Amino acid sequence: RERNWFQVQWNLPVMTLDYDISDNTKLNLRSFVLSSFRNSIEFTKPVDIPDDNGFRDLRKDEYLNFGTEIRVLSSYHIFSVKNKSSVSAGLRIYNGRTKRGQGLGTGGTEPEFIFINPGNLEYSDYEFHSNNYSFFIENLFWLSDKFSVTPGIRYELIEFTADGYYGDNGQPGPTESLKSNRNFPLLGVGLQYHLSDDINLYGNYTQGYRSANF
Repeated sequence: RERNWFQVQWNLPVMTLDYDISDNTKLNLRSFVLSSFRNSIEFTKPVDIPDDNGFRDLRKDEYLNFGTEIRVLSSYHIFSVKNKSSVSAGLRIYNGRTKRGQGLGTGGTEPEFIFINPGNLEYSDYEFHSNNYSFFIENLFWLSDKFSVTPGIRYELIEFTADGYYGDNGQPGPTESLKSNRNFPLLGVGLQYHLSDDINLYGNYTQGYRSANF
């Protein structure tokens, strides 16, 4: 439709530091920021309904996330194997904020991403916060020149909050606050066998988790 518009800005600066502690030990530090938004204003009725040129629906998202990851990798020999085994450990710290609102926008034809009632959005107005702290360690063991095993563990601490409301029939609804805390380990192991210089057999088992959907 000619009155529908979309606007997005995505900024993701990243700083990376690599440092050789010794010939066999390396440090990697990565920090990032996500500062972005996405807006859409549109007449949202089905395509078989003519545009009535009234108020359009406006959706606005703002994102501001910070994160830092630190990793250390150290290599060493075990037994009489020519390949070096290695141990890797790291820490991740993350803080995220998403502000999401949906309400009535202007009734014109221009890309005006302005709410009619910014203090009382008709459909929804939420702010989501998440904090994540995690630690991992894994070790690549070369048990022979052809066979390796890589066990690992990761521990996650996740905090999530949501504050806001969903509207009811075009009217702001009651404000609610939600909070969730989760702590759990994630285990994994990988196996690899070199049949030849050109053929590897490998298999992995890993645990994961489902993130919270806003």
